Amino acid sequence: MITKEQHERNMAAFRERMAVKPIGRAAAPIVTPTAGPRVVNAYNKALSGQILNPKQRGDFTAQANTLYGAQKGRFDGIAQEYRGYASDYGVDPERVVTAAKAASAPPPPMKPPVAGAKRGKDGWYVEDPNRKGSFPRIDQGPDGKWRIKSSNGQLLEWQ
Repeated sequence: MITKEQHERNMAAFRERMAVKPIGRAAAPIVTPTAGPRVVNAYNKALSGQILNPKQRGDFTAQANTLYGAQKGRFDGIAQEYRGYASDYGVDPERVVTAAKAASAPPPPMKPPVAGAKRGKDGWYVEDPNRKGSFPRIDQGPDGKWRIKSSNGQLLEWQ
């Protein structure tokens, strides 16, 4: 049986640990000096629609996995510590710290809807056969056909 003073000391220590504090240096990412910018650069290229070559894609995945693994290790250690505190005080540990969700696999790269189509920021573009150098956006209709309006007003369709 613990005394009232021991209980109060334990509660004070628990409240101190649970208090929101700036974590300063502990929040710094655990990466090499060049890893962060490379990941950001690859991410921005993927976001803008630039197609990554297999080496770039592999490098992006490896760097992302390294960053995720480092942070997951830190999370698991801290989560285990707080689960222990919760158990000590008779609280359900799973209500104090929830488990980190596993990352899902990325979707496969989208294939062009028609031969020669290029990926842009807001959709697919294909060269207008009636006007070289012109790339109108190609849109899919409700019937599943891909269409552009050519420079001469003609509606071009692909299945």
